Amino acid sequence: MPTDIEIIRFLEERRALRLGASPWPSVSEQDETFPIIERNIFPPGLDLRMEQDNLAFDFDPLLQRLPVDLISFCDDLLSDNSFQSPSVVPPDDSNHTSLDVLAWYQPIHFFGIDWGIYIKQEAILEMAKSIGKYYPSSLRSVIYRSRGSMPRMDPYILGSALRRAAFSVLFLHEQYHHKVECFSIRMHVVEKKPRFVPYHEKVYTPNKNQTNQLEESLAEAECYLRLGEERFRKALGPAVLDATRRYIRLEMIPTAPEGYREA
Repeated sequence: MPTDIEIIRFLEERRALRLGASPWPSVSEQDETFPIIERNIFPPGLDLRMEQDNLAFDFDPLLQRLPVDLISFCDDLLSDNSFQSPSVVPPDDSNHTSLDVLAWYQPIHFFGIDWGIYIKQEAILEMAKSIGKYYPSSLRSVIYRSRGSMPRMDPYILGSALRRAAFSVLFLHEQYHHKVECFSIRMHVVEKKPRFVPYHEKVYTPNKNQTNQLEESLAEAECYLRLGEERFRKALGPAVLDATRRYIRLEMIPTAPEGYREA
């Protein structure tokens, strides 16, 4: 597999780089960035479909770094049996937030060595709480469908699962944009002509926030579908996974800008 430098050199030699021409935001000099370590998000051995014990603290780093307000929020969720999931607010085109404000993909064509997926820390916390509002009804639904009990959740384990769920939603959406760029580079190699920048200039940008902006619709759809993969089923547990899907289906997609909500 070629290295980042080799890909950049390939694009540069063929005049396919457009550094600084991205339609997405970027980090500023005031922002602090931290690398995401996969084993900290999806620690080996974690399976929330089964009962957890205090040993979870030994291999789940998220449990050791939970914000106090998220722990308090989860404590309220677990102690209030009458908590009702939110009703869906009709889309308001004058006041919506796309996922690309909360997280974004910086293509190698536009950012060179600074390419990658960037996710705002505060966006993860806010989305975790939004997903959590669906947890009580999802828990009741999963217990009813399984006709049995569920593994016990305490505020720490629930908070860790909700934060992991929010990260997964944001990451999977942006990873789809990465897949699009990877496919365009393969086409460039085979056809010997650049594809990514022309596609952005002629297709993506002119259709921004319009119903036929298919890349964003497909990114939303893939995010929802991929949550069914085994790694997410294990890392989130049945009730948090159900709550995450409900949040995407009933709130995130319906209230997203055009081009996103068509998913």
